[in-house]
Amino acid sequence: MPVACSESQLTGQDGLVMFKPAGTEQCLLDYTDFGPASDTSITVPLTHNYKLGDPVTFSLNGSAKLDSAFTVGTTYYVVAAGEQFVQLSASLGGAVITMTGNGGTTGSGLASAAFAVGFPGAGYANGVYTGVQLVQGVNTTARATVTVTTGVPVVTTITTAGLGYTTGVGSLRLAGGNDGNGNSITAVTPTQVWQGTPALTTRSDTAGAHIEMTYAKYAAVCQVESFTINLTRAKIETTSIPCKVGGGASKYAAFKTYQPGYADGTGSMTVKFTADSNSLANRLLADSMLRSQSGAWVKLYINAVAAGSGTVPDDASSLYIEAPISLEGMDVSLSSSGDTPTTATVNFSVSGLPKHLLSIDL
Repeated sequence: MPVACSESQLTGQDGLVMFKPAGTEQCLLDYTDFGPASDTSITVPLTHNYKLGDPVTFSLNGSAKLDSAFTVGTTYYVVAAGEQFVQLSASLGGAVITMTGNGGTTGSGLASAAFAVGFPGAGYANGVYTGVQLVQGVNTTARATVTVTTGVPVVTTITTAGLGYTTGVGSLRLAGGNDGNGNSITAVTPTQVWQGTPALTTRSDTAGAHIEMTYAKYAAVCQVESFTINLTRAKIETTSIPCKVGGGASKYAAFKTYQPGYADGTGSMTVKFTADSNSLANRLLADSMLRSQSGAWVKLYINAVAAGSGTVPDDASSLYIEAPISLEGMDVSLSSSGDTPTTATVNFSVSGLPKHLLSIDL
């Protein structure tokens, strides 16, 4: 296959800018933010910037467990986005995905919800009984609120979780009624007792872990007129006094010594405005005013070599800089003549270690 001669000079026509929008990298709790079973909305922070059609993917931090309606590493698409929620689909414009509610961590405890009692008994005084002890074998730590209506007791709320219970059907007994078989109960210790095997699965967020939801893939910004990027290093002075006798008695002045310090990166992109509110160029301009810049990345191609399909760059053969950035406002130049386009210059700084520098993965 032919290769480019080394004498070829690169020009602007060899360049390309690809972008991931700001506000599209969020850390989510693996149960609370993915809701219960049958829910379709994922809770995201108020600072999110997800738009209709955005491709997103999930990765796990620590031992987090993703709701089984989704798969780690798979690309999904935003089909609805509200102030603090998004809904996803497996394809652009496809059906909304419904959660199964099995993210997070399963624990052994009593669910805080009402459940049926197989043998509740009868003949009790109507009223609401609190702190009812739920007993199953040696397990007596759970407590509940019991409501008696027309003489029949019903467990309405679990107020304190318990450990070691199993699923099944039990009988509820309160002093002053009967056991459901006509046998009078006159003394029970404690006076409010649950005997049986209620359903016990609890689920909570995995401690110290989360799910990362990020923009899945770069997209080309088609209205960039030019870009600049400046990578510099600070210098740290390391000059010291002479370490030998007479070391400072030279005929000539001693020179200071330095070593390189932190790197810094700044740059700008000049973008032409279009009337298309959905264009990535206009989104790049708007993103410069977002408070949260999480998720903003660029690939600045100096030499974009097409892959075999011709629709995406071949990164292995291209020269480019890939880095996370923070957009820092824009300068707008409104045209005063009929044949000059309106442009805006977006300023940015490199906000972390670049992932790729020309031909080197960092």
